[in-house]
Amino acid sequence: MPKQIEGEMRNSLMRPHPFAFERVGFIFTKLSRSNDAGKIILVTAYESVPDDDYIKDPSVGARINSAAIRRAMQRVLNTGEGAFHVHIHDHDGVTGPSYTDRQELRPMMQSIRNASPQGVHGLLILSRDAAYAEALIPKTSQFRTVEKISVVGFPIGFLTSDHKSSGGTHRFTRQSFLGSSAEQKIAYTRVGIVGLGGGGSHIVQQLAHVGFSTFSLFDNDTVESSNLNRLVGGTQIDAKKGTPKVDVAARLIKGVNPHAKIDKAKSRWQDAPARLRACDIVFGCVDSYAERRDLEIATRRYLIPYVDIGLDVHQSGSEPPRMAGQLILSMPGELCMSCLGFLTESKLAREAEQYGAAGPRPQVVWANGVLASSAVGIAIDLITDWTQSLRGPIYLSYDSNTNSVQTHKRLQYLVGKHCSHFPLSQLGDPTFSRL
Repeated sequence: MPKQIEGEMRNSLMRPHPFAFERVGFIFTKLSRSNDAGKIILVTAYESVPDDDYIKDPSVGARINSAAIRRAMQRVLNTGEGAFHVHIHDHDGVTGPSYTDRQELRPMMQSIRNASPQGVHGLLILSRDAAYAEALIPKTSQFRTVEKISVVGFPIGFLTSDHKSSGGTHRFTRQSFLGSSAEQKIAYTRVGIVGLGGGGSHIVQQLAHVGFSTFSLFDNDTVESSNLNRLVGGTQIDAKKGTPKVDVAARLIKGVNPHAKIDKAKSRWQDAPARLRACDIVFGCVDSYAERRDLEIATRRYLIPYVDIGLDVHQSGSEPPRMAGQLILSMPGELCMSCLGFLTESKLAREAEQYGAAGPRPQVVWANGVLASSAVGIAIDLITDWTQSLRGPIYLSYDSNTNSVQTHKRLQYLVGKHCSHFPLSQLGDPTFSRL
């Protein structure tokens, strides 16, 4: 769920009511598929139950009338969304449904399901720092416990409890400054890397060393001798054999963590989109503006933070070559790459006109390493919140000629601006409507 919806929901539910002991509301959802037949539930909106729709009943924390239920039912009937009943237990730590929740909320949500059988419905119970959810998937009759509840924003939060152990291992002693639960949060996060050449190979190596253990890798290319000036982990033998780059990356990861779980796609990511949807963060290390645009659209639709890096070399006349790059964090709900002025119609049109004539792009290992290291550092901060300062858009400019990385000047003119390109109504699988 987006962090702004979680904040709205918590603020609403913690308000006192004239007579009810607690407040309730509904979140509305869309359902999508991920790899391995998994399901992704995307939260699109929250609506509180008005004061007048509560029934005075001291035997329960809160009871709502039929008008509140009909309102939720009407919305899912009109939109095809799903609905989850939401309330909060005012304590820290693990939470779950009470006897009353099981006896009364499940039948209520089964009734709402009748208005939108294609949606996913259920109940969400919050504590101050955790959550529990049950979902009723289409064409099933039993509620299933939701395995992972993610809050997407600054910082990323995981409300399920199986990553919260504070016990660390000796291997990560020297990065204990990241926080007592950092090791568990990092291991719990699934990362996707699209493009495993110069930049992506650096990112894979660093993520493995820092403790990530679940990866989705995307690249349809094989190793060539011209890759060896920048491909971390690539060897002469790989170049002779034409080893797939995903295999080189997987070998790197397994060399650091033999127990890592790796999903390898030896294809374009567009040919395996369900694999991308399961990720908590995606790194893009691709060459074209068009592919960056498509990756951002895909990650925004499924509430996935997207970290983009890119590098290019330009030469004008007799002047020395200028090598420069960028790093952008595209966070759902925040400014996108179009808002930041990085993706423009003119750039996309110019690239389309030159399609097939661009030739090989200059790349070198040290410049890719700088951008990759910065990208990994931002991802770690996003997960652990160790600096407690990452709270807004990231757009960094890299100048290899001066060995400098600095915030792009354009950001100072975008303070207070909001993204209009990716509304929450466009979450989930694209739908088609007759014009």
